[in-house]
Amino acid sequence: MRKHISIKSFRDAVKSQDVSALEKTVTADFQIKALDNGSDLFTFVITNDALDRANDIVDPDGLDVTEYLRNPRVLKIHNDGEWPIGRCVELKRVGNGWQGTVEFCPADYPVVGPDAEFCRRALKDGFISAVSIGFRPLNYSINDAGGMTITESELLEFSIVPIPCNQEALLVNVKEKQEDDAPDTEDSNHPDTSDNKASDILPDQKKKINRKRLQREIDLAKIKSRLK
Repeated sequence: MRKHISIKSFRDAVKSQDVSALEKTVTADFQIKALDNGSDLFTFVITNDALDRANDIVDPDGLDVTEYLRNPRVLKIHNDGEWPIGRCVELKRVGNGWQGTVEFCPADYPVVGPDAEFCRRALKDGFISAVSIGFRPLNYSINDAGGMTITESELLEFSIVPIPCNQEALLVNVKEKQEDDAPDTEDSNHPDTSDNKASDILPDQKKKINRKRLQREIDLAKIKSRLK
């Protein structure tokens, strides 16, 4: 049961003699309004080969994005128990990492609209500026810093976060969405990878992952024994 109620709802409850309203905190009526049309696109470095704050390295060459491209959703703070706040409309391999471009749900969307609008406005106004990937490690080893060097992994999602584990996973560009940026209806669920489709970027990755998948439990046991 909600613990808060708007002034209007409280007034209506009093008129209908609903005494349960007396147990709730009354808040002012409010509506989240977008400062503009809300059609901005935000581009981030979602990951790269930097040594992160946990002393781990995620090798961008070993990041499998194949399945992610089939469901390119963007979350808030890795909360996969709630609906996504946006979608990745472009994902590409650049330099020493990966860049992803995000389109947020409109502010008036049911359920997620307020969260999406908060992230969009906070990013545009500079209150937040970071993302973080959620992934499944497939092959890894202990590095010289005492963390993990993850040579093969599967991208599951990436999220808007207040503080990223990878200190370089930051916003790099904001632009207003143009008509040419709008995805085709038939392909609206899949991000644009330009000429670099997942099958072209990572041609042998699936084979490598399958060969080493059976070794994961053995590798994990070895790592645990080293950490004791």
